[in-house]
Amino acid sequence: LLYVNDLARENLLALDKGIDERIKEAIGRVLARQNSEGAFGLWSASSAADTWLHAYVTDFITRAREKGFTVPEAQFKLALNKLRNAVQLGNNRGGDQNTEAIAYALYVLARNGVAPVGDLRYLADAKLDDLTTPLSRGQLAAALSLHGDKVRAEKVFNAALESLPRDELSPVAGRDDYVHVGMTIGNPHEGAKEQIKTFARVEVAECADDAAGARYSPQRAQVRHVRRVVQDDSAQDTGHARAPHPD
Repeated sequence: LLYVNDLARENLLALDKGIDERIKEAIGRVLARQNSEGAFGLWSASSAADTWLHAYVTDFITRAREKGFTVPEAQFKLALNKLRNAVQLGNNRGGDQNTEAIAYALYVLARNGVAPVGDLRYLADAKLDDLTTPLSRGQLAAALSLHGDKVRAEKVFNAALESLPRDELSPVAGRDDYVHVGMTIGNPHEGAKEQIKTFARVEVAECADDAAGARYSPQRAQVRHVRRVVQDDSAQDTGHARAPHPD
């Protein structure tokens, strides 16, 4: 939602003139589902319990603030405090916690400059093997980079790249049913599998570039290229014409 018009400009598509209002409405809806402790619920404030969901919503309002949208300061600080408490509680309990959710939470906290240093280093040094997805490792690497720990960031980022699947039929991130749907909708030919796999790989790399504040990198150029290939294939399959690339 936040990047609809950014992508439209990059691909010479029409801008969505009503997007700002929809973003404001979305901010209002998610904040209405925040409880008194600062956590967000899926359907209401009373259903708040999931660390990953809380990190996801806090990530959204963080990025909205970065784009100039208003988020009430008191509710925003409450969300960050709850996220920090979830990280510290999760790490203190040991290995039965959702470590991927902790990595995401640390990334969101680091993006706001308030990630607890000890928890960042602990996850990188002692719990890296518990992060089973390339995305969670990429998020931890980005958090370390934002904090300024470039040595650990490079180590974890390399681990993220190494954990990407070699088998093109394996899921690259998240749920495999979503991945297989992506392989069949709009891009039914065999090459789509490699495109999706490549796209996942460079998005992990782009996460680290964001942390370093890079405006251009080879990975970003590859992300744009893969997006264009996928969009061109979709246009051919649907018969819709597309504007020429600016390059």
